[in-house]
Amino acid sequence: MTDKYESITPETTKFNLSRRLFLATGVGTLAALAIPNKAKADPNNIALITDTSTNFGTTPTLTPPSDKTFPQPGIKASDLGVIKAKWIVNQDNIPLGEYQGFIRFYADTSAPDVPFIPAPTLCLNPGDIIEINLQNTLLADDKSCQNPVFNQPNCFNTTNLHFHGLHVSPLSMGKDGIPVSGGHPSDVEFSSDDVLMEIQPGETNNYLVQLPKNHAPGTHWYHSHRHGSTAVQVSNAMAGAIIIKEPSDQAICPDAPDVLWILQDVLSDGRGQGGIIDDNDVYIQQGRNNEGECLVNGKYQPTLTIQKGEIQRWRFVNAGSTPRTLMNLKLCKGTLKNVSDCDNNTLQTMYLIARDGINFYGKKPKSQTTHAFSPGNRSDFLVNLEPGNYTLIKDVYTGTKNVYGDANDPSQAVNSNASKFSKQVIAYITVTNTPYSKAEAVKNQFDTLQANGIPTTGMANYLNPITGPVIPNPKKVEFEASRGVFTIDNIKFGDPNAKFTVALNSQEEWILDNTSGVTHPFHIHVNPFQVVAIGTKSGGTITWKKVPEADLIWQDTVGIDPNIPLKIQHRFDDYNGTYVLHCHILIHEDQGMMYEVEVTGNGIPPGSTAA
Repeated sequence: MTDKYESITPETTKFNLSRRLFLATGVGTLAALAIPNKAKADPNNIALITDTSTNFGTTPTLTPPSDKTFPQPGIKASDLGVIKAKWIVNQDNIPLGEYQGFIRFYADTSAPDVPFIPAPTLCLNPGDIIEINLQNTLLADDKSCQNPVFNQPNCFNTTNLHFHGLHVSPLSMGKDGIPVSGGHPSDVEFSSDDVLMEIQPGETNNYLVQLPKNHAPGTHWYHSHRHGSTAVQVSNAMAGAIIIKEPSDQAICPDAPDVLWILQDVLSDGRGQGGIIDDNDVYIQQGRNNEGECLVNGKYQPTLTIQKGEIQRWRFVNAGSTPRTLMNLKLCKGTLKNVSDCDNNTLQTMYLIARDGINFYGKKPKSQTTHAFSPGNRSDFLVNLEPGNYTLIKDVYTGTKNVYGDANDPSQAVNSNASKFSKQVIAYITVTNTPYSKAEAVKNQFDTLQANGIPTTGMANYLNPITGPVIPNPKKVEFEASRGVFTIDNIKFGDPNAKFTVALNSQEEWILDNTSGVTHPFHIHVNPFQVVAIGTKSGGTITWKKVPEADLIWQDTVGIDPNIPLKIQHRFDDYNGTYVLHCHILIHEDQGMMYEVEVTGNGIPPGSTAA
């Protein structure tokens, strides 16, 4: 069997070129391919893509862990600076964890019945290109699309792609060479991170995502993002990781093996149907004690074996769609069957080095024994454990305040009924007495990092500290939810006023608030932000407490807890066009909790690189 971390058998593929696209990017779009005759395969297989051409340049790689049995997604690495993939969106009656249902998934065109669960990890270098030819082969006879109502779950078989966390163009390239936003595949030459695009059953869209040469390395992810069907598709299997590698001279603990943890919630309504998954179950999870599982890379409660001295880099992706994946991550000593068995005496320290795919440049790793983790977030930890048995759990979400200052203070707990219902053991870890071959080297790297912090060498310019004036009169984003109605500033997506306009290369300060009774993770596309102050409400006024310099981090998703406003600062560099901000509890986003963001000016068009 091919090692998931090794190169995959090369296969040379030719692609059709349009003159405009060739001149713009120097590479070809992906030609639409005919689907081969279906051949039934084992649905539990995690397929690997086999269309890479011979490598003549630097191909990014991940450092494999000593445990070759722990489930890890297949790796799709760039070759000659490009990832080329030909995928379909398919559906079949397959298992997810201990549940069964008609699950939507990505698959390679050469093996359409072999699902990617989860989808392959895209591994790139800064400046690389992602080319994906995506064919929607889902049934056109979609009952959820017969009488669709905007801002209600609908058209579950219509899809698109979002590249969550990437600093890239949010537009598509029109047939006439003019960038556009949204529409259908027949309208465009290719799409970048255009989430307003709709790919209906039977349609094919070409994606061409050009990373800037100065793109920050880190852990990101991709998933479907068609408004109205986002939550149901992501809660199936339509998500995968993106890892942008650090240049070799900037690598953080290069001898620390990479272990990817894609956490997904699989849901059933608890009606005694034997673990049957139904599309509508996704949208009835708010605060209910319904059945569900948190899967790791498509598996339920797997066991990871680590050798003595094997300090690992754990890359977490919260790919959940519902409030059930608002969680606190905890690592506990012992083999525990119940989350309640984990206490302060058993908690283990993990060392946080990155949030939402952005390293803590100029800062030392943050020691944490509990970690607030919202849907959409990514978190990278270095983990150094003594021989013994351990349990990784998801516990009740305690709120965003714990991200800033004392992350281990349990006194700031936020009421989250759904996360209370979904406390769970995620995985088991066994550390053996077998010595790791690179134990001394990785320990030296770890000690140096703890002593000196993460170097700022090569840091992307869009991550520089925000200095100078910001636009006065900050925009306000206020999440509101009552009786199943989900809004921002009391209006829903699609309303002419559900839109912010900002100038290219400007920097702004916004206020994020939440008047509902549950946490709503704020996510904005394209550009990250920093939380600079935390508010306390009293008598209609807000008192702001500045976030200490040592706790300022860049991120693209943050939980907005009830009546705890946050003040953020961000800049709108490089790319013009229309994209979105929204609640990353995706069942809320599908029901209207989303705004457009229009960046005006002459930015870098899709398919082009930053200067």
